Amino acid sequence: MRRAVVSGINRTKVLDSLTIFSGAARIEGVHPLQFGFLRRKVRTQRRSSMPTLSPLVFYPVARA
Repeated sequence: MRRAVVSGINRTKVLDSLTIFSGAARIEGVHPLQFGFLRRKVRTQRRSSMPTLSPLVFYPVARA
């Protein structure tokens, strides 16, 4: 934080980024670089052990 202030970066932006990166694994269970506010979920890109769901079932749930 001190280095950010010295180099002229807004402390609030740094704190927000740190919060998002540290919370990504705990909240979503993904790597911080895969985390996003609008993460696009594709029905055909699921684990091989999971069945591919019908679009009528998958997409209404994915938007909730």
